[in-house]
Amino acid sequence: MTLSEVLMWDQLKQRKMSGFHFSRQKPIDHYIVDFYSAELQLAIEIDGDMHYRKNIQIKDKKRQRRLESFGIHFLRFKNREVEHKMENVLDTIESWIEGLPPCPSREGNEEEPTPCPSREGNEEEPTPCPSREGNEEKALIFDIKRFAIHDGPGIRVTVFFKGCPLECWWCHNPESRSPKPQIVVREQKVNGRTFKVEELVGKEISVNHLMQEIRKESVFMEESGGGVTFSGGEPLLQPEFLIEVMKQCREHGIHTAIDTTGYASRKVVEDVMNWSDLFLYDLKHLDEDMHKKFTGVSNRTILENLKLLYDAGKNIVIRFPVIPGVNDDKAHIDAVRSYLKNNFPRIRRLDLLPYHNIARHKYESFSIPDKMRSVKEPQHEDLEKLKAAFEEADLEVSIGG
Repeated sequence: MTLSEVLMWDQLKQRKMSGFHFSRQKPIDHYIVDFYSAELQLAIEIDGDMHYRKNIQIKDKKRQRRLESFGIHFLRFKNREVEHKMENVLDTIESWIEGLPPCPSREGNEEEPTPCPSREGNEEEPTPCPSREGNEEKALIFDIKRFAIHDGPGIRVTVFFKGCPLECWWCHNPESRSPKPQIVVREQKVNGRTFKVEELVGKEISVNHLMQEIRKESVFMEESGGGVTFSGGEPLLQPEFLIEVMKQCREHGIHTAIDTTGYASRKVVEDVMNWSDLFLYDLKHLDEDMHKKFTGVSNRTILENLKLLYDAGKNIVIRFPVIPGVNDDKAHIDAVRSYLKNNFPRIRRLDLLPYHNIARHKYESFSIPDKMRSVKEPQHEDLEKLKAAFEEADLEVSIGG
């Protein structure tokens, strides 16, 4: 958050503003507002200097009109107003609240306001907008990659789901971690000048919309024996949507794969596994303490779900990220080989995924500490040695998927 947003949030959080609940960085429709109260249907926006450029103003007006069509009200303040005239800002908000028509359900209960009947429901959520009404499943994704050749057989469409329960130090997609849309400011250079541009990372998509995007590549998928891969983030965090879209893929004869950490409940895995043709299953570290240190979670659930899929006869490819100094030492490689050979003899393929630092700029954009900054990418000859070591365990090994 900017300084002005921090100062504003300190005045709104914990029902400090006349007893009403506010959320910060609230996703609504395909946008994010700085602060939002569902009880009041009020959005508060703090505008920095970039919001006074003509092109940004046009976008802001379009965005505000869209959200106002759902009955949402707006109050906008400048950075400098919040930083230097906070008392005036608070007076403006309080005056707006006092000017609301009385709601019968609030009368005589000033300390604990309750939503008006038209605003009932989860106080975190606004009244549903028309684009979300109905029962069609939707998911939050942050990218769709076409002509992917490292995410399963053939030419594929890879759909990246937003939200992940792990926080791997080496994650190449740190923008996937949060299960909510995020605004990131990127720098763009044009004719020697540098501009800062806000970009929304994460958007809702319906099953039908996604299927339309997938089927655009039908010719390439059919000719190459490809299909669609659901990656992330962790696609198992949005299982209802995942199952529905895989059902439709099956109806259209489209091969499906799930690229997963395996960190999900047993029930979710059981519900999903019969609809996927292939599982690309991450195996990051066998030592539980090391796994916790470098990913933030235990590996017990992951290993249990791997066995669940294996015992069910599912098609599994192991994906092993090669992280120098973390999991590439000889003792651990030998342990992984023995573990797979003794417990999963039918698994025949393993992909080595070498660490690379091309995502370093993403960590800066999202203000996430880059704990791997001093780590160098593995050398080609080291990867070839690892490949040979796993091939000795009768595994078909590829480097890079």
